[in-house]
Amino acid sequence: MKKVNQDFLAALQMAGWLIKAVDEDRATVSCPRAGCGLDLTYRPGGKIHEACAKEPTIAQCAVELFADARKFLRQRREDLGFSIKDVEEVAGMAVDHLAKFEKDDAYRIPNAQIFFEWARALGYQVVLRPHPKGLPNYALRMVAETRDKQTMRRHHFRVHGARRDPQDE
Repeated sequence: MKKVNQDFLAALQMAGWLIKAVDEDRATVSCPRAGCGLDLTYRPGGKIHEACAKEPTIAQCAVELFADARKFLRQRREDLGFSIKDVEEVAGMAVDHLAKFEKDDAYRIPNAQIFFEWARALGYQVVLRPHPKGLPNYALRMVAETRDKQTMRRHHFRVHGARRDPQDE
């Protein structure tokens, strides 16, 4: 019986599969196409078929609160069989850093960079996309009420943008 190794897992990903869970002698993968729902188990040494879609078009987990993201990432870590220390090592985090974020009653919220590294260590990418409901009503009102200030604000944005990064101008 062959054991799972990094090359085997990389081959699954190269074939377009999303790694769902891994045991010593097999890996469970999912099709990345939204709505497909196909899960397969592969063993090292066996033929690896191409997934439905090379580019992930998976259904995404929309989160509104850090608590939702924390639960999602903790479940992903557990599905992969990683300890907190494993994820900290992969992400390059300090020891016991992640444990403080994963607690259900977490009093600490990671900065954005740590959050991105945590997600990446578990095979996820943080993506910003338009909200299905668009801007909140208060923002719509603010947009409508500030149009007369746009000429001045655009000038202000250009001036400050040049200060931040002169190459952008």
